[in-house]
Amino acid sequence: MKRIMQILAVAIAISSCLIMTRRVLTPVLMKNSNYGITSLEQNGTDILFIGSSLFRQGIDTKNLSTGQKSTYLLAYNGFQPFAEYITLKEVFKHTSIKCLVIDMDPYIVSREAKLSDARLFQDQSFGFIYELFSQIHKHGSADYYDLFEMIVQSNNETFFTWPLSYPFINERYYRGSKIGESASSTAEQLNNAELDKNHESELSSIQISALENIIELCRENNVEVIFLEAPKYKRVYENGTYSNLMQTYLQFLQDKNTRIIISNTTAEACSAPSYVEVYEFDSSDASLFNDLNHISSAGRNTFTQTLMPFFNNN
Repeated sequence: MKRIMQILAVAIAISSCLIMTRRVLTPVLMKNSNYGITSLEQNGTDILFIGSSLFRQGIDTKNLSTGQKSTYLLAYNGFQPFAEYITLKEVFKHTSIKCLVIDMDPYIVSREAKLSDARLFQDQSFGFIYELFSQIHKHGSADYYDLFEMIVQSNNETFFTWPLSYPFINERYYRGSKIGESASSTAEQLNNAELDKNHESELSSIQISALENIIELCRENNVEVIFLEAPKYKRVYENGTYSNLMQTYLQFLQDKNTRIIISNTTAEACSAPSYVEVYEFDSSDASLFNDLNHISSAGRNTFTQTLMPFFNNN
């Protein structure tokens, strides 16, 4: 029994050492990365795009001309407003930006607090992780095993293979945006694909509250806020749920005095305020999409070019 306790104590000591080492070294290793929070804090930006995989696959900061202003994309799978707020509080401690562009996806704002991408905290502190967990625990379904996963198990493979994996990962990003290829779909594939049902029929109060906090945080730091909708394939709009949620989203933003940029398809489906800006994007062209919700490389190029007039004079 004594030997078992000794082995257990050694195992705990080694694990604790590795956890502390990883938490200290990862931000150092990521100082020269082409993505992530550390790189943003180190290099700063004028215009920060923040959002989910819709932005990561949809915006190319390398080819988004904004005059003399720099751009950066901070995007994670399923990135929700409650987590964006916690992240932005940390970012604003280390760097300043002039404009924040928020991924305006009503599906994400309708979900309970949840974390779907562990890369969000791979280069962040224990305090950052615990604040994220506390929000998910309070407003979602996370338990303390999830906290154990966040601190102990997550991102180990990236850390321990960093010297080998880093050059390959870095090549796939430019100032946060994905520059790798995303295949185009066919109309047959998209018309037979199952619609996203991982959302509620109403916007989540915790996400709405976080959006209010983000807007207030930006105003305290003299940062302009823009809400930008990424394009979806036509079937998403035809389903009706998306448009109903977007209508509620627009009503929420109506008195917030922020810029709002939406697709022509959404503008046609919703009673958008007169000051909302609208871009043209062919939501029926399957070649511009990778799946129902994400655009392909061809779509990313088209969408990025479409956005230029909105940000050239920003």
